[in-house]
This record gives sequence, C-alpha cells and structure tokens, in this order.
Amino acid sequence: MSQTRPNILFIMADQMAAPLLPLHDARSPIRMPHLDALARDGVVFDSAYCNSPLCAPSRFCLMSG
Repeated sequence: MSQTRPNILFIMADQMAAPLLPLHDARSPIRMPHLDALARDGVVFDSAYCNSPLCAPSRFCLMSG
C-alpha cells in the first residue's frame, strides 16, 4: 500500500488585516480570486494564539513549533 503525503501550502503575509479579506467578509472591496479559490477548495486556519505581540517572534514561533 503506497502512502501519499498531503500537499500543504502555508501562506503568511504581513499587513493583511483578516477582517478586510473577502474570505472573511463577502462585502469586502478587495479582490483576490486565486487566494479565494484556494480557501474555497482547501482548509483555512482562522484561529490562533500568538506568543508575542510583535510579528517577527510570532512568525518564528509558528514556523518552528
């Protein structure tokens, strides 16, 4: 039996306010058709706790575990 590993695409961007994105608010004026399609066909992780109020340490903790 062959085991296949899932394809995982992890997108992390700076200065993107989640409430403004169309995947959280259909009335958003922002258009991101390709990211919207990825979100629609995949899994969106939309809840997390951060280890630091600063972005660089939070990203490091998220990526390193």
